[in-house]
Amino acid sequence: MFGDADAVGKHMCGVCNRAFKTRRNLMLHFITHTGVKPFTCEVCNKKFTRKFSLKVHDRTHTGEKSYICEVCNKAFSKKSNMVKHCVIHTEEKPYPCEVCEKRFNNRSNLAVHLLIHTGEKPFKCEDCGQGCPTSSKLRKHLQTHSGERPHICQVCGKGFATNCHLKRHNQTHTGVKPHICEVCKKGFITKSHLQKHFQVHTGDKSHVCEFCSKGFSAKCHLKKHLQVHNASLTVIQPKEVYSIELT
Repeated sequence: MFGDADAVGKHMCGVCNRAFKTRRNLMLHFITHTGVKPFTCEVCNKKFTRKFSLKVHDRTHTGEKSYICEVCNKAFSKKSNMVKHCVIHTEEKPYPCEVCEKRFNNRSNLAVHLLIHTGEKPFKCEDCGQGCPTSSKLRKHLQTHSGERPHICQVCGKGFATNCHLKRHNQTHTGVKPHICEVCKKGFITKSHLQKHFQVHTGDKSHVCEFCSKGFSAKCHLKKHLQVHNASLTVIQPKEVYSIELT
């Protein structure tokens, strides 16, 4: 460990053994171990250990974004966020999933992906209780309750709650169906539609009617079938129940 200190700098932290080139940098670092946060944001009172960290934080209130991506001109308030963003313009994906070996261009995307394997959905909707793996997905879900549809189709003017729903809808105008069934070569707009269709070939009928136990390959087919039972259901009024109890 001391060999590493000689290579980097001679000033070493006595807590974590990290080495620094100057004593000033060591002292700035050492504050992180004390828990002292002397720099306070005047807007939200959040505290920081370093003045530089406070300056970076201030940009969240001012909206200043001084770091610009040279490829797409997207602006960022922090240099580290811009560096992470720039990876999407390359084919580099240095973060592999240990479960399925799928690779990602940044650690945060990998972390979100891992929730698929764990099934964890820590962000809960207060209206319906539905869980979401990320806060951004929860925000998109909440729009289904508010009725807000800010994403507008430029062709037909139809509005959508999320941008991904708009993108999916746009394919209905282009006629592009990139997801092809390997069995019958039928094309579909989305992967989920292809997966539902594939059940026709597998014979899977996991959607079962609770009245007659008949199985269906798609949920929409089950809903249509349930109309047969709904038409024959007898609706009993509270007065009828009361009269039955008296007899």
